[in-house]
Amino acid sequence: MKQTFLLSYKTPKFLVLADWIDYELQIEIVWFWGLFKTQKETTYRVYNHQNAKSFYDHWENLIKNRLPLK
Repeated sequence: MKQTFLLSYKTPKFLVLADWIDYELQIEIVWFWGLFKTQKETTYRVYNHQNAKSFYDHWENLIKNRLPLK
């Protein structure tokens, strides 16, 4: 059984004139009952019509409480 945890996120240093902002998420994948751990970086796109603060709050809660991503 695999579980994925969020370790950190980075906001871009330079904003491009587009309808979205790409955030880099650092995730950790834990599998085989915690014996193996893999870290990976992925991109998550948030569009301008979405509330970015709700994403920040959710990500901070996941990092602080070490909750798995679903």
